[in-house]
Amino acid sequence: MSKRQFIMILGILIAILPFLGFTVVWNKSLNMIAALLIVVMAYLLTPGKGRRKSGWETGTAKENRSAEATFVEHHGQVNNPSVTTDTK
Repeated sequence: MSKRQFIMILGILIAILPFLGFTVVWNKSLNMIAALLIVVMAYLLTPGKGRRKSGWETGTAKENRSAEATFVEHHGQVNNPSVTTDTK
């Protein structure tokens, strides 16, 4: 049985539960259980949800770290021909 079929069956159960003649306590309890199961199944069906990988597992942290490592702070004389330091 697929997750979608399971959600459909729970929805039908919730729709017919008031007409099955259970006491109020049983009716509320079964509704609560069915609703929680629907929430869990909907969460599991959502693409991209679940355990999220951290940056270290996906490699983005390594890429970010290498991008940050390219910054170099220069102290003193800059050897760049486009920068002129005329003090005349």
